[in-house]
Amino acid sequence: MEKEGNALVRFNISEIQWLVIALELASKTSQIFSNTDYQHAFEKLKNDLVKVKENIIEDQNTKPC
Repeated sequence: MEKEGNALVRFNISEIQWLVIALELASKTSQIFSNTDYQHAFEKLKNDLVKVKENIIEDQNTKPC
């Protein structure tokens, strides 16, 4: 099994939202073409990004102005 690498990537909230939309479209396309492996991978990435976005928004809302 290959060892996976990591990268630190910065996105703002609107960029994350665009990525979520793109992943949703990719997931639906994979479903149409019956490629469940890709569909599940896209859905997992999308769900992870949604959680990241929600955490960023929550952190912004809890910080004092």
